[in-house]
Amino acid sequence: PAGIIHHSGSGLIFDLKASNASTQTPAPRGFTFARMDAEYLIEHPALMHDLYGFRSYEQAEAFFLETWGLELDEPGQACPKVLTAFDEYLLTLWRMRQRQSIDFLSHFAGISAGGASEMCKEWIPRFGRVGRSWVWLPSMEYVERSMPKSFVQSGMGSVALIGDATDILTETVRKMISVRNQQRSDKSKHSAAMGLSWCTPSGWTAIASDLVLGRTSEYNAAVAL
Repeated sequence: PAGIIHHSGSGLIFDLKASNASTQTPAPRGFTFARMDAEYLIEHPALMHDLYGFRSYEQAEAFFLETWGLELDEPGQACPKVLTAFDEYLLTLWRMRQRQSIDFLSHFAGISAGGASEMCKEWIPRFGRVGRSWVWLPSMEYVERSMPKSFVQSGMGSVALIGDATDILTETVRKMISVRNQQRSDKSKHSAAMGLSWCTPSGWTAIASDLVLGRTSEYNAAVAL
């Protein structure tokens, strides 16, 4: 790869030889994609959580195997000569969680930018379908039974769902001015896509909207839904 990753207990820094791009967290130890194998990730669960959101490498494996039924060493679809499907799954998660750029991923994994883009186009919808399958409206019996005591003590025992809006930062469209203007979010001061979700007091996501352009108000998005 054309860059090197450094890791410490506090995070990562990526030095891109071609462009001086890096994250903001300094760290002393360097390693490349080839060195970040299963053995290394098993020994560094904090890194697994930082990059991919799993408590351990074994948990990431189990989710992959149970959700998609693929083999860990099965060749990936975007870059089958370089990456396995499991590699592509982890790299895409990294992009989704930390908004890593396509150029970053391509240099880190030693693949072309086109390959990194195709990888994300393949895997992001897969994650989306899994997430959508986990969103459902529970019965009032479940809502009442799982109600935290703190809600009842605060006089909010009759609350069934709590709504919130989240901005997902995006790249800015350059050519279509009308779309570009609608991307700008007053909340995040950046081009964004906004999603609305409602969860029960116990934290279960019961309703989730499709994404809309960031300029849309939370109220109008809720009314449209």
